[in-house]
Amino acid sequence: MSSPLTKFSKHIFWDVDISKTNPHEKRVFIIQRVSEYGLLKDWKLLVDIYGIKQIAEVAATIRTLDRRTASYIACMSDTDKNTYQCYTTTPLIQGHWNF
Repeated sequence: MSSPLTKFSKHIFWDVDISKTNPHEKRVFIIQRVSEYGLLKDWKLLVDIYGIKQIAEVAATIRTLDRRTASYIACMSDTDKNTYQCYTTTPLIQGHWNF
């Protein structure tokens, strides 16, 4: 029986064998990768696998989540984006200056 994770676009998990990945144990990794690098069809598959509520709960705990991705997930799940750790914690290493 094939894993539903093998239906994701190949470019998302280019560095791991996704067919051998446990979707429950690695849900943080999977949700972050798919939400940041996936296509719309990948997002729909992610919602089918985990549900929007669990995606929002996991995404709120990821400090390194892209802010644009966090805003999208907050909008889709009708949650406050300020509850996401990527908005409330400052990175230790600051990015390049924007002039």
